[in-house]
Amino acid sequence: MSKLATLSLRLVERLEELGLITEEAEEYAEDVEENLVEALEDFYSAAEDFLANDYGDWREPENADKLGDKISLLLRRVDRLSDGFDFLGDVATHAMNAAKRG
Repeated sequence: MSKLATLSLRLVERLEELGLITEEAEEYAEDVEENLVEALEDFYSAAEDFLANDYGDWREPENADKLGDKISLLLRRVDRLSDGFDFLGDVATHAMNAAKRG
């Protein structure tokens, strides 16, 4: 597991230990725990695959299609990764609000 995923999960765990994960934020915490690690792994895989491929003259139709498919996959992985961090941001926002309420 990457350092980024490990750190993110530890942050959620610590907020839970402090009692700052409210009922309304529990779903976001679960989404971080369930999806972030997998999203990171999928992103790494897509990025490594993209970087490892030789697209030749990408202006040629078959190479352009291959390149377009790889970029499309990479973008889907980035979007999914972004969603995972959005959930982490939601957890942190709810925790901050809970801490302010005391």
